[in-house]
Amino acid sequence: MKLKPINMLFAGMFSIFLLSVSGSQLEADASGIDNITERSDYMYYTMWTAKEDVDGWWDGSTYRFANGTKWGGTFYAGQSYHLPYGQPITAGKYIGYGVAVADFVTATMNADSLFYTVSSYNQYNMPSNSTYYANDCSAFVSYCWDLPSRKTTYDWSGLNVTDLGKCNSTNVKKIEQGDAICRSAHHIVLVSRVNDNGTYEITEQTPPEMKRTIYSAAQLVSEYSKYNIYRYNARDYVTPPSRKSEIPAPTTSVLGLWGNDGVYAVGNTVTFRMSSDTATGYTLNIFRGSDLISTTEHTGTMCYYKPSKVGDYSAYMVAHNDNGQLQSETVYFRVYDGVPSEITISTSRKLYGTGDNVDLNFTAQNSIYYTVNVYDSNGQLCATKSTDANQYLVNVDVAGEYYCTVTAHNDVGSATSERFYFTVADVLTTANISGDINRDGIFDKDDMCRIRDYIHRRTAFTEEEYSLADLTGDGIVNVLDLAEAKHILH
Repeated sequence: MKLKPINMLFAGMFSIFLLSVSGSQLEADASGIDNITERSDYMYYTMWTAKEDVDGWWDGSTYRFANGTKWGGTFYAGQSYHLPYGQPITAGKYIGYGVAVADFVTATMNADSLFYTVSSYNQYNMPSNSTYYANDCSAFVSYCWDLPSRKTTYDWSGLNVTDLGKCNSTNVKKIEQGDAICRSAHHIVLVSRVNDNGTYEITEQTPPEMKRTIYSAAQLVSEYSKYNIYRYNARDYVTPPSRKSEIPAPTTSVLGLWGNDGVYAVGNTVTFRMSSDTATGYTLNIFRGSDLISTTEHTGTMCYYKPSKVGDYSAYMVAHNDNGQLQSETVYFRVYDGVPSEITISTSRKLYGTGDNVDLNFTAQNSIYYTVNVYDSNGQLCATKSTDANQYLVNVDVAGEYYCTVTAHNDVGSATSERFYFTVADVLTTANISGDINRDGIFDKDDMCRIRDYIHRRTAFTEEEYSLADLTGDGIVNVLDLAEAKHILH
């Protein structure tokens, strides 16, 4: 038998080859499909802590990382891992085939066991170590589908599967829990769940250890566009995994936000509290909008997250042990840049008459709504309003000096502006403010521009404004009044 070329061997490390067979698609039997997922959970949630450093699978460079890190060609003493990737062909056994999952865990607890004292190599004699007990992508799917023996790249031709086609935007809608997504001579993954929110939970045995990822439909198509979707036609008959643990699956799963009301500033720490009756671990999933941004594993009941971007967030937790899992309800929180800032206030005039509406205009960064307070010169509150608009029209009947403050609010906190002053005079007359078209108490360039705009027919005047603009007093507003305005200002 000829050895395969090296460039084909690496692909074979992840490979599985499926030949579809004719036959109609079976109706789903919830118990059988759930047993496929239960088997994947049993594999995925099986954790072990290395008693000594032990070499895992690596290809000579790609998966070899610095000593002390969690990931790499070596599993390091004192650190915990999911099931290790490997192809223990020359010596050793596949987890799930030849060695039970519980027996593998027992072996990892003993530094003198075969797991630590005997190395195993793949069948092509590449420079790739494998732990004595390990698993690869095809063995994992074989186990989840409850096949009597582990399938390899070369012996799937007789497998009873239905080919649902390429993983594209059309066929992705056909995917159901328990299906596999495979590319011949490359890799195979299991669809362990199809979630209510339209996402897909993908579980896979991959270097250096088992991995689970949640994808949107678009992300799944992008990641696996060259893969085919396969359904195991005998999925109804899949049995649950055999376990030595008698701990019942969790019946309670509660996730809460601790020590606040669900509102945070960027960089603040979000503290989650997790609880369950029989869980041995928790998986926390955090979303910003509809995008999954974090999936983390925890064994304690408190965990922390520091958001780096503003937005509306949600999170849910999955409590699990060897016998099952249970998802919590979703919690929601909001993240802001911080309390409001950069509050500005302005008015359209500098001077108002009694009975006029004073138009207070305001803006602030990061604000949801405003509280506006107007005071007289003695500091007595004259008017107040809460509004989510950026303007407040307040009518003042008494002449005098006034000021206002604006407090901007969001769910993180609030900030208050400095005082903004304005003047209210007795009813203004044309006699004492000739030329003051905008009625701000002075004749300035703004008034001259209004005269110019009127002459060029870009604006219209009220009767009172026309009288104010007639600087020459000849009863007509024309270029002579504009010339007089320029003369006065210069």
